[in-house]
Amino acid sequence: INNLIGQLDSLKETYDLSKDDVNRLHIINTEVKKIKDSYNNLMDCSKNHTFPYSRMVKELDVLIIKVSKLEESLNYDLKTIGSMKEDEVRAREQLDNIKNLLKKAKNRIRLYNIPVIPDNYFVELKDASDAIKEIQKELNKKPINIETLNIRVDTARDLSLKLLSTTNEMIKTARMSEMTIIYGNRYKPIDKDIEKGLDVASQLFFKGNYKKSLETSIASI
Repeated sequence: INNLIGQLDSLKETYDLSKDDVNRLHIINTEVKKIKDSYNNLMDCSKNHTFPYSRMVKELDVLIIKVSKLEESLNYDLKTIGSMKEDEVRAREQLDNIKNLLKKAKNRIRLYNIPVIPDNYFVELKDASDAIKEIQKELNKKPINIETLNIRVDTARDLSLKLLSTTNEMIKTARMSEMTIIYGNRYKPIDKDIEKGLDVASQLFFKGNYKKSLETSIASI
């Protein structure tokens, strides 16, 4: 039991336990001290031969039952706090995965040299980057609030996935718009309306309005 209490005390410094958890540990600690005192009294009585042997056996049986119940409670608490430790490890692993999502989105932007990156990309990039910083702040806190940490991880993951989706969709639309304009250019000499429509589509493309550019070029052709 002393060993289990020692483990719980060390974990208590790392994780933000509820008041009920802390109070339960204090109660268990108090009960352990009472059992120790009772045991020491029994041993003194044994040395002084003030108790009959049969009574000592009964008293010891009662103490053993109490110890067993305390051990069950402590093991439960240790398992509960141990799951917090697993959540922390999982959060650190997910943090690496989330950073990779962000890195992947940035690399795709660099790889496909589109003329203009829309403002919404930078807004989403900042949101995802800030969310990652919030995870790191929670992990650096002592004690760690696991519930808050899990919320931070979920938020950062959702924002990073959103950024990657936005990046992929933007690049896909930009490439389709560019290819449609190039395809339509062959018809410009034979139709003034196509020429006019594709010129508008090109202007939209170089302003970063890729979706509208694609719609305009398709409608013109």
